Amino acid sequence: MENAAKTWVKLGAEKSKLVIGMPTYGRSFQLANPSNHSLNVATKGGGTAGVYTKEGGFLAYYEICEILQSGGALYVWDAEMKVPYLVAEDQWVGFDDERAIRNKMNWVKTEGYAGAMVWSIDMDDFTGTACPGGLKYPLISAMR
Repeated sequence: MENAAKTWVKLGAEKSKLVIGMPTYGRSFQLANPSNHSLNVATKGGGTAGVYTKEGGFLAYYEICEILQSGGALYVWDAEMKVPYLVAEDQWVGFDDERAIRNKMNWVKTEGYAGAMVWSIDMDDFTGTACPGGLKYPLISAMR
């Protein structure tokens, strides 16, 4: 996110006119070696399709919350990038949670960008039942 935005500014775009996108979904991959789940490891392709989204390599945030709530996944916080990922057996999922969104929003405000937008509203926990806290739209709420 940061590098892409800085590239647009270097090319002449005004920060005050740039809106930064925030995802409400994650990208998943099948690990080539499930015992090695660090960043930039080999994968066999996209992850298993989500129960609801039904697309390999792509999970809605509410699907990610359900995986985490099931107890069968490892949540990992990447302190350098300030984002989480999860590992469940041979599946690796990169995503933004509320903490990551708040960090990104602080960066957007501090750097003077126009604001943020979300893609897409229906991928957030719109019922407030899948993610901890019982809040409807937890990612979108974290953008405030």
